[in-house]
Amino acid sequence: MPYHIEQIGDAPIIVCSFKAPVDIIRDPFDAHADVVAIVEAQGFTPPIYVIAELSEVKPNFSDLVIGMANSISHVRDGRSVWDPDFTNILVGTAPLLKLLANSMGQKQYGHIPVHVFETLEEAIAFASEDLRVHPR
Repeated sequence: MPYHIEQIGDAPIIVCSFKAPVDIIRDPFDAHADVVAIVEAQGFTPPIYVIAELSEVKPNFSDLVIGMANSISHVRDGRSVWDPDFTNILVGTAPLLKLLANSMGQKQYGHIPVHVFETLEEAIAFASEDLRVHPR
């Protein structure tokens, strides 16, 4: 399995750390199903923070386009990795991550806000502070 999922304490903050190589079609959906299982088992309600730790993954433009198209095609069946009930956060320094985040905020991709941080620590700090300001 090219990813590892971890819940941060008992907070609704879930980190999914991906390791290269990533199957851009299958792995995000498998990880999303695992995240949803944790959310359901814990009985979490929004806000829920899902952090995709991608520091070891270096996507190319083709990966980006294929991944976005595949994900958007599954919005109606509830299997899109860009779940509107989650606060979506990406971690990494690959330049295409910012392009991905900006693209997901566009109408044709569902106006899904996506935050990008260079380190996992920054992402967890953001989620923790946002949860403090907007408690469940």
